[in-house]
Amino acid sequence: MKTKAKTQPMPSLKTDAQAEQFVAKADVSQYDLSGFNATRFEFEPKAAALNMRLPQK
Repeated sequence: MKTKAKTQPMPSLKTDAQAEQFVAKADVSQYDLSGFNATRFEFEPKAAALNMRLPQK
C-alpha cells in the first residue's frame, strides 16, 4: 500500500508580488492543493463593445 507524502498547507499570499515570488521559488508539489477549485478568469460574458479613437501622440 502506498502512503501519501506529507504536504504543507498553502501559505497566505496577500499581494501579487508575494504570489509571483512564491511560484518562482517554491516546489508546489509539496503543498496541499485539495482545497483549490478550477475557475475561469472571464467571470461574465461580454455584453457590450467599446470603440475608442485616440490621438497618435
